[in-house]
Amino acid sequence: VNGTNSFTVTLKDEGSQTVTATDSTTGSQTGTSSAITVNAALLAKLQLLLPGETAAPGTGSGKTGTPIAQTAGTSYTVTVNAVDANWNVVSTNDTVAITSSDANATLPASAGLVAGTKSFTVTNKTVGTWTVTASDTTHAGVTANISPSFAVNVGAFAKLQILVPGMNAAPGTASGYTGATTAQNTDSPFNVTVNAVDANWNVVSTVSDTAKITSSDVNAALPGNAALVSGTQTFAVKFNTTGSWTVTATDFTDGSKTAYTSPSITVNLGAFNKLQVLMPGESAAPGTTTGKSGSATAQVAGTSFNVTVRSVDASWNLISTNDTVHLASTDAQATLPANTALSGGSVTLALTFKTTASQTATASDVTHTGIASNTGTATTVSPAGASKLVIATQPSATATAGVIFAQQPVIFIEDTYNNIRSNDTLVVTATRSAGAGILQGTTNMTAVAGVATYANLAQGWATNITIQFTSGALTAATSGVVAVSPGSFSQLLVVAPGQTNAPGTTSGLGGTVTAQVAGTAFAVKVMAVDDEFNLLTNVTDTVGITSSDITGVMPANAALVNGTNSFSVTLNDAGSQTVTASDITDGITTGISSAITVNAAAAAKLQLLMPGEIAAPGTGSGKTGTPSARTAGASYTVTVNAVDGDWNLVNTVTHTVAIT
Repeated sequence: VNGTNSFTVTLKDEGSQTVTATDSTTGSQTGTSSAITVNAALLAKLQLLLPGETAAPGTGSGKTGTPIAQTAGTSYTVTVNAVDANWNVVSTNDTVAITSSDANATLPASAGLVAGTKSFTVTNKTVGTWTVTASDTTHAGVTANISPSFAVNVGAFAKLQILVPGMNAAPGTASGYTGATTAQNTDSPFNVTVNAVDANWNVVSTVSDTAKITSSDVNAALPGNAALVSGTQTFAVKFNTTGSWTVTATDFTDGSKTAYTSPSITVNLGAFNKLQVLMPGESAAPGTTTGKSGSATAQVAGTSFNVTVRSVDASWNLISTNDTVHLASTDAQATLPANTALSGGSVTLALTFKTTASQTATASDVTHTGIASNTGTATTVSPAGASKLVIATQPSATATAGVIFAQQPVIFIEDTYNNIRSNDTLVVTATRSAGAGILQGTTNMTAVAGVATYANLAQGWATNITIQFTSGALTAATSGVVAVSPGSFSQLLVVAPGQTNAPGTTSGLGGTVTAQVAGTAFAVKVMAVDDEFNLLTNVTDTVGITSSDITGVMPANAALVNGTNSFSVTLNDAGSQTVTASDITDGITTGISSAITVNAAAAAKLQLLMPGEIAAPGTGSGKTGTPSARTAGASYTVTVNAVDGDWNLVNTVTHTVAIT
């Protein structure tokens, strides 16, 4: 107006500034003022600059640029300025505090500004989008400044994390989790989560390494190794032993990564599930597959021993209960205890096995029948001391004289409980008991593994017999009756006076032959017998009698009656003679008697033997030969014998003889 006007100008940027006027009508005329010094106004607020941001005083936001994303666990620098309302730095030494929306961030201590500015080091630990705030602790009225939101990315894969029930992931915190482990029991499996994390427990989703789960409970049921998916995986675990245990996750792919062990987890008993039987030599091993360790000790039949019965959960952990239990056994002879109540979940019971081999004991719950019974480890039972002999295989019920029994006896050496003494090698002796005759074959048999097996026993005498088996002080055993029949007709047996038939013996004869007197008749018995000299009553053959005494008087041939007959024989020739029986019917079979001594009879006469004559007792003349001629005047010798009626020399006569 009239070539002039006044304009109001507000300069916001501290420093040396100018003002320029431009003719907007013509567009060509301008004018610029002299330099104007612009000072900062009063301290109004703080300004926080993140990496990637630059101060721009006087602008609306007071800065330019975009915050750069950070990495969890990696520190970075922020700049704090004390500024006026237009973001111009105001020189002051006010103290500034730095905070962050990342509650886990590592923040610097409060510090005074220097000429209105200060750099601070910040470390975010939690992945996410966060802000940083600068506050003036000297002048509370100075406006604080909150940074723009910026991303914090996960750090490098550093370790594994395992989360058990009761634990929740808390990335960025010191422990990486919140909460506390919840107690588990031996009945139930539970899930654990394994995460691949950076140094500040942030999940690294790019990791697919294979994880392995282990536990301080050596009996735990553990999952197989499995690969992480997007940096995480869920595994099922079951503790089997009561106590306090941990679970550990290990990187199976990369052993350089730090493993992680969970806090201790309390493991409680499961429900009462079953009984457990512990044999001597075994100890309880809760949580193991079998629930016990050691080996069952072998027992001796008839010797008492103790077994322990326990009430347990499914994993063999002791449950305190007073249920009544019953003990049974595969050994039908066993001596078993009465039903007994548990005390604190356990009881010791006395048991006696009596049968060898492998035996077991089974415990069942009488109070609660739904509780599973348990059979103890099979226990080897050895026999007690040898007590008796037992016939396992009887000899044949029928047999033929002299023929090995078709069925040979087998004898067991047993203890008092009827167990074979399998380690015995005693000698068992077989003898004929009832009946007659001597048992044939190998009668002394050495047992093998407690068993004496005979191979060639036979009986020569055809009769009903029993066999007794003995061995030292052991109780003897006697067989059933063996009916022994005679064999086939094979020979004639001549029984002389004084003898008896003795079947099964070498000669078939017993007794001693009685001496006979020359010229006196006596009877001999002829029997049709088998190879063992048993009488065959069905033979009726005709028999003829002869003798070694050719002067003897023999009977006429006669038939056997019921296999036998008596014949009258007179032997005239003193000395040792025999009688022979011949089967006239078959013309083959014969039998010769034992030697029969024939003694001279009483002296009856004298016998004079001239030179050339020889005595021939029993003959009609009593001599043989012809007297030789003599020469007159030449002497010669004659022999005079005192003889009986059959010319047998009677050597007891001392009479005086006269020769004429």
